[in-house]
Amino acid sequence: KSSTPMRLFLICLIAGLVWGSYVVYYKIWPSTYYTSTQDSFKINFPDKPVITNIPAKSVSSGGNESGRVYNTANQVAKTDYAVYVIHYSVLNFSKFSTTETKSSLGLDVNQLAKSQNAAVSSGKFIMFDGLNAAQAILAPTTNKSYVAARVIAFLKGNDFYMIIGSGITQQEYNTFTSSFGFVK
Repeated sequence: KSSTPMRLFLICLIAGLVWGSYVVYYKIWPSTYYTSTQDSFKINFPDKPVITNIPAKSVSSGGNESGRVYNTANQVAKTDYAVYVIHYSVLNFSKFSTTETKSSLGLDVNQLAKSQNAAVSSGKFIMFDGLNAAQAILAPTTNKSYVAARVIAFLKGNDFYMIIGSGITQQEYNTFTSSFGFVK
């Protein structure tokens, strides 16, 4: 006597074989957010992020900058999910005009691309969580080990944020970025 779960399994297996795919892969996305109280955000990472501090250094504005990188990387799948937060002690980005904000974000995204031997293959300005943001896809140029990355960069108060996903689909990136929110 065959049980219903066993029949369902066999039907799915046969259907998979018929359609040329006998392995079904489910990407399990965690149901809880990672919250950074230190940097006032939450986001749904696919795994617990590794946090790397960016040491404080002086900047030309007279203050200093410091920050953190929140990152989950899978070397086998060549995927990477990251949030960069840089805090500037004397800059208040909320006082920037829209033009100044867009100019600053454009320069930052281009600098990121240059540091990775990549180029901005498409880019535009969008509204993200109520803030002006730069959205771009970075494509490798000379660094063949670099996987194309999707980026959203934005400014809030004294902080610069960058959400990066590489080696992932647009849908996966949209899921990742849409889970971002500020916390108090």
